[in-house]
Amino acid sequence: MTVFAHGLSAALIAIVLTGVKHNETGYVFTAIAAASVLDLDHLYYLVRDRRLYLKQGLAGNMHKARSLAHELMGMLIVSVICGLIYFWNIKLATVIFLAFLVHTAEDMIMGKSMPFIPFDKTELQFFRPSLKQKTAVDVVVIIVCLLLWIQYLGG
Repeated sequence: MTVFAHGLSAALIAIVLTGVKHNETGYVFTAIAAASVLDLDHLYYLVRDRRLYLKQGLAGNMHKARSLAHELMGMLIVSVICGLIYFWNIKLATVIFLAFLVHTAEDMIMGKSMPFIPFDKTELQFFRPSLKQKTAVDVVVIIVCLLLWIQYLGG
């Protein structure tokens, strides 16, 4: 999924499940950031492996551009951070954790994953969608989430 689809869907799910009101903008922006920041790790790999991507393209290769943060190790790190934040602000910790969790789950469901890296490099893939199917899912997720965001922000 694209960073836009992740940002819109994971943030929306996190704020709805946490009970964040539309006027609690700090939590809303935090949810969007927590749902989107995970994809920043792609930038390093895109620069490092640019020749591969220029030759083979991005389609079907983005799972190779993921750090440990995109797997269960990332969830462990975020869990510890959110555990510390929890003592200061329960709602903030929950929003961050859920946004990150939903993004990670979406990646594992829609693409290839190595959940136990660095201990086990076994790749898992629940579905094998074509590029056309992945694009369709992304477009539908973005459109549906935009409509839901409009409704949510309207109060």
